[in-house]
Amino acid sequence: FSPTDKTLLARLFDPLTEGMQRLMPLVYRNLEATDAPLVPVLRGYYRFTWMKNQQLFAHTAEALRVLHQAGVDTMLIKGLPMALTYY
Repeated sequence: FSPTDKTLLARLFDPLTEGMQRLMPLVYRNLEATDAPLVPVLRGYYRFTWMKNQQLFAHTAEALRVLHQAGVDTMLIKGLPMALTYY
């Protein structure tokens, strides 16, 4: 394979399940200090995932702000609070 192949990402990641795709940023973080040939490809996927998460966090914060201003008590459970607290 060639890291400059334009179809490489699709060929690598499309066959993966959603759960497996969610692990790819962690795979990148574990390999980033190595000279593994997939590191540049995984770096791009890591950055894309980081950007999408930042957008999700911003939209969630805005929704919570609106709900709190309206006097609606909220409680976040599972993924987002865990990510903000532990990751």
